[in-house]
Amino acid sequence: MPAPQLMIAFASIGRVWPHFAKVVIVACIVVPSRASAQDCPAPLLTVEQDGSVSSGSREMLRAAAESGVALRIGWSIDGDRDGQPDVLHWTDAAFITVFEGEVFAQIAEIRRQSPRRGEADVELNRTPVRWTGSLGSNGFLMGAFDDDQPPTRVRVRSTWCVDPRVAAENLPPSLREGRGG
Repeated sequence: MPAPQLMIAFASIGRVWPHFAKVVIVACIVVPSRASAQDCPAPLLTVEQDGSVSSGSREMLRAAAESGVALRIGWSIDGDRDGQPDVLHWTDAAFITVFEGEVFAQIAEIRRQSPRRGEADVELNRTPVRWTGSLGSNGFLMGAFDDDQPPTRVRVRSTWCVDPRVAAENLPPSLREGRGG
């Protein structure tokens, strides 16, 4: 977790309480919030692009989903099929469904973007087109644009984690391991 920062603010209270000092120093400690892939040291589940489970288990993920714990999901796509991920995405799991032993998470709608190979740039499309997706613990990402294109289904590498913004004391005991709880 990032180091807490000491914030100091000066406030004039002369008009409110004229008989007291003109300036009060207010100090508080601010702990920044963060959520990133680095905050997932013990994934609930990692499914490789070939569909195999490399860490965690579907049972752990299902237990977390069934208990209503906030989840984050990350997935990578190997568009050129060279065995190396070309693009990596992380987001909050927006709407979670448990069905026939698998967990599915809808991905919040985004504006279409286009990575530009060789330029290390991702552009938002000039014409607003929205994309919505659903990631499954079965290793498949379903995605659909709102421009009447048919939905796509692609196998991806995915990582499922308890949202690091959830305090360990708010987790079920079975999910506290690895979170300092």
